[in-house]
Amino acid sequence: MNSRRKVEGKTQDEVDILLKRLQGLRREVAEARSDSVPLEDELKIAHNEYLRRVGPLLREILKLRGELQRLNQSADFEEVIVDNSGVDREPATEILKAPDAVEKDKLMEHAYRVLDSMVSAVDEELIGRLQGMVSNNSMNLGEVLERMEWGRWQVVWRSRAYQESVDDQYSRLDGWVLALKNQLTFLNKRKARLLKHRHYGLLQQRRKGPFAWRRFLDVVASQYEQEREELRGEIRATCGRGPEINSSRRPL
Repeated sequence: MNSRRKVEGKTQDEVDILLKRLQGLRREVAEARSDSVPLEDELKIAHNEYLRRVGPLLREILKLRGELQRLNQSADFEEVIVDNSGVDREPATEILKAPDAVEKDKLMEHAYRVLDSMVSAVDEELIGRLQGMVSNNSMNLGEVLERMEWGRWQVVWRSRAYQESVDDQYSRLDGWVLALKNQLTFLNKRKARLLKHRHYGLLQQRRKGPFAWRRFLDVVASQYEQEREELRGEIRATCGRGPEINSSRRPL
């Protein structure tokens, strides 16, 4: 995707305004990232702890339900896990963002032109890091720019390559602004999704503190244990009716 617009007659002052805009966007992106990443980790931890506590019970209940279905010869049995926590399972992975391959290559080319990896060890390190990010097909341009700290990468951010005009520089930076805006939108939407995640109810319980969390898990486990015993009772009762059921099906 080509995110650059053709521009003409731009001034250095307009370029400086874009550079300030980029700095501001990077700060906003960093804040959005710092909000969503810990939340995602907390959700995974809460769900994993929940499964460690009640997972074996859930598997046993499924097995008992299957056995009861077989005994009752019920065709409409459906395996459903009800965990009484208001949450169920949802894939943790997100759809990978389509990488901006062409724009990332242009960023790499610009870095080669303004950094001197042949002379400076620091520039050589930056080129190596950038090459790794650009080659990562799961990273789009916005994520690459997000990871380019303004201080260490200042030359790449601020410099105009020797063959670039002011208009060319403005167009390049304008494309970077769009990429960071898209990255910010992506992170904000991800946070909104996490707040509505099916495991968020577990997280809210866990945030009440260790004692309340253990008590909650014990209550849920107790409910599953009760269901397990009820299923075992139904199976025993069904097995006890076995001869009667079989005799009723003998041909006359």
